[in-house]
Amino acid sequence: VMGRTRLDSQNGRLRMADATASVSLGRVGPLDNLSLVGGYLYTPRLPYFPTEAGRSEVSFGVSGHVRSAGGGVWRANAFARYDLRNDRPSLVIATAGYEDECFIFEARLQRRFAVDPTTNQEYRGNTVLLFRIGLKTVGEYGLRAI
Repeated sequence: VMGRTRLDSQNGRLRMADATASVSLGRVGPLDNLSLVGGYLYTPRLPYFPTEAGRSEVSFGVSGHVRSAGGGVWRANAFARYDLRNDRPSLVIATAGYEDECFIFEARLQRRFAVDPTTNQEYRGNTVLLFRIGLKTVGEYGLRAI
């Protein structure tokens, strides 16, 4: 469990509150490690961002991995943030990958639900698909597909 708070130095008002809790369930069925995370974030409207109404979001995620017979590890996780103020998701991320002693391959799909406050339209480029290839003795290479 982790909690953070930021207070205004002039009047002591709450400027930010963030709390996160995670639990590792250990071995669950075929998964070597299953972990759950949840959290809450609050920020009031900031005067220097007139279009920003402040944030009140909950987040949750799940991750796990399985060891293969050859010694490699298959892993996957999913994470989401939900905007309580606007009653819609704000971010969704899903990642899957494989890693062994000399090779890493990972695919990540990320979708933001950010909206332009003047047009009420979603921003272009809100969806990203990334591939990561790592050769542990050489280096890492990435490719953005979307």
